[in-house]
Amino acid sequence: MHNKPGRTIFTNRPELISSIVDRFQNIDDLYVMERICLAVLGSVTRSVSKEHLKTASQSIYRNIFDRQTPHLNITLRDYARAIIEYAISQNCLDVNINIEKCRGTVKIFV
Repeated sequence: MHNKPGRTIFTNRPELISSIVDRFQNIDDLYVMERICLAVLGSVTRSVSKEHLKTASQSIYRNIFDRQTPHLNITLRDYARAIIEYAISQNCLDVNINIEKCRGTVKIFV
């Protein structure tokens, strides 16, 4: 998914964000999820309502950060964190989101 088409779809149809993120949560190619998060970031920073931003940030948190084993793809985590941080800046982050999980470092056990 290239950034502009994905961003345009999510900007015009923000209600699709959560269902798309949820649908691709277990995909084995994290590049796809990375591009979805980038498209979500592009759309939420443009014209999505605060309610859609809150819903999108909940979905991103649930699928990227609220896991037993966090994603190791740093670019994916950066895009996802930017969505969470933007929701904070817009005062619409859900109170159940643990921001420390988004800001923390990933511990790798070998």
